[in-house]
Amino acid sequence: MKKKPIEFIPRPGQQELINHLIENKRSAIYATVGAGKTVNGLTVLTTLELIEDVLPALIVGPKPVLEAVWVAETQKFNHTKGLRCQVISGSQSQRLAQMRADADIHLINYENLDWLLTELRRARGGVKWKTLILDESVKIKGFRRSGGTKQGRAAVLLSMAIDRVHLLSGLPAPNSIEDLWAQTYALDKGAALGDTIDEFRTTYMKQIRQGKDTDSEKKKFGGKWVPTKNALEKIKDRIRHMCYFDDVLKREAVPDPYIIDTPVELPHAIRKVYTNIETGVFDEDVRPETAVMRSSSLIQVAAGFQYVEGEPTIWHHEAKMDALEGIMEGAPDENIIVAYLYKAQLEQMRRRFGKAVVELRDGGNILDNVAKWNVGKIKLLAIQPASAAEGLNLQQGGRRIVWLTAGYNLSHWVQLNGRVSPLRQKQAGLNRDVYIHRLTCVDTIDEVFPGVLEGKAAVNDMLFSYAKERREALSLADALG
Repeated sequence: MKKKPIEFIPRPGQQELINHLIENKRSAIYATVGAGKTVNGLTVLTTLELIEDVLPALIVGPKPVLEAVWVAETQKFNHTKGLRCQVISGSQSQRLAQMRADADIHLINYENLDWLLTELRRARGGVKWKTLILDESVKIKGFRRSGGTKQGRAAVLLSMAIDRVHLLSGLPAPNSIEDLWAQTYALDKGAALGDTIDEFRTTYMKQIRQGKDTDSEKKKFGGKWVPTKNALEKIKDRIRHMCYFDDVLKREAVPDPYIIDTPVELPHAIRKVYTNIETGVFDEDVRPETAVMRSSSLIQVAAGFQYVEGEPTIWHHEAKMDALEGIMEGAPDENIIVAYLYKAQLEQMRRRFGKAVVELRDGGNILDNVAKWNVGKIKLLAIQPASAAEGLNLQQGGRRIVWLTAGYNLSHWVQLNGRVSPLRQKQAGLNRDVYIHRLTCVDTIDEVFPGVLEGKAAVNDMLFSYAKERREALSLADALG
């Protein structure tokens, strides 16, 4: 049964975010996951449409978020229900028809932006959209004045052709402060933070050599750029007039979720397999630049399987499935989100738990599965964070997430956990704690993930240090026989 639209009442602090977008034609909202950025953007359009030419609007975002969040939000509130939406997706001919369709809002994913720009140039009719909203704007961080990513370049070129441009993000700089450069360039063409990424780096960062080695072979990799003292504060001062930073968690005094690291023991026979692989992976030639790439086989073995090119998947163990079952038994009345990195992990879950597992994209309808989850009809909702971590409202269906493998990606970690965060629980009127479980194989690479996700060091640096420690430990074990 379709729910009736409700009256939108801004939460404390939310009106300030809306006002910032209304008053600044080219602006950004960088606010905690759960701050209501979607309805903020829609409210700007409905507030201004009677006094300013803001429609039609083009909204760019991650594919799963477009219908499941943006289109759904227009139907949720009285003041937005009249907005006519058209998602641009599908085949070439379908996208062309959708692009030309009469609508108040067109929505497109970042991967199709370069195609859209090509079609606009071919048509030679100019850009019809009056407002551009870039949701999860960190996805354009790869823009460069020369080179860079196609989607970043397409987004920035579109931003230069449209009068009103708004960026929205819960985590605008997950890897480095330099992630902010491309985003602000889309707003002011480099006025605040520099005309090029090189200018930005030389102003706010310094280059250091990685490791102690200075031989010619390692010099060719160059140094690593790190922020100078107080760089972020200086950057915020430069862009404060157009970028609104809001930490809703502090403002509303929301408690942190409980992060539970659940230890998992590798079976004895697999420990030997892991050690043999580790010896080859972390040899004397490993560098910070190559540590992440080399670590994938170790992550897989810790997870219970191994991909070998040209051969069937090797299945090693189900220790993490045992741990997941233990968590389910400890919370028998709860439904659980399970984050997986590899398809093999999804296969393991389906083999163990059968029909209790529903992958977010099963049936090709994310919206339908979100609705089933939120009314308690899915026991284990499996989500691949890289493809569906952003934007979805999942707090009604549960308060517990299990990460089979936590991984290195801070953005995925923050975004997926934010789907059921204490802030979202509070906003939904649910007075309950939130639990995030990390399944961590003891004495394996899994133990590196928490340090990366807690910001103690960059992933390459932590892995490089881990590799050196493990190499020394393995050498000592060999010496002792």
